[in-house]
Amino acid sequence: MADDSVHPAVPADRKTAVGAPFRTASHSSAHSLPAGTLITVRLESALSISSVQAGEPFSASVAGPINVDGDTMVEGGTPVGGSVESAQPPVDRPGLSPDPGFVRLILKTITVDGSALPLQTSSLFTKGTWRPIGGPAGPGTFWVEQGRRLTFRLTAPVTLNGPSSIANRQSPGASIE
Repeated sequence: MADDSVHPAVPADRKTAVGAPFRTASHSSAHSLPAGTLITVRLESALSISSVQAGEPFSASVAGPINVDGDTMVEGGTPVGGSVESAQPPVDRPGLSPDPGFVRLILKTITVDGSALPLQTSSLFTKGTWRPIGGPAGPGTFWVEQGRRLTFRLTAPVTLNGPSSIANRQSPGASIE
């Protein structure tokens, strides 16, 4: 006998999944970083808010391991590349502290096993910090300092390919039997 009852597209029991935000499926079999993964990086060199231009590249490295479902997918120190999406230079405001300006940054690539893989991340706005030139009383400018930690969110998943990728390596301390 056929069931003629109405079946809603969304079940009445709308229990939400517990876990990382934006997780869409189990990633235990795939070697990928899901959309929503946070990637914290350290800048390899300082960016001068006064002179940086939209489109300029910057380099950084992953600040610590990136884990998915308890597996290390990317090791700390992995190179990443990004670009300046836009920049607002500092503005002198007579009688007030200067406006430090800001840059809007995105990550574009992550290098895994010698291959630069494309990334899609949300943009990140950051202000500069004052750095005097020639001593504390000298003139200066605003910079995003070398070593500064910045956190980006993936907006699309990234598949980490290759049999030698970190995703396929055995974790330290695991025994082979």
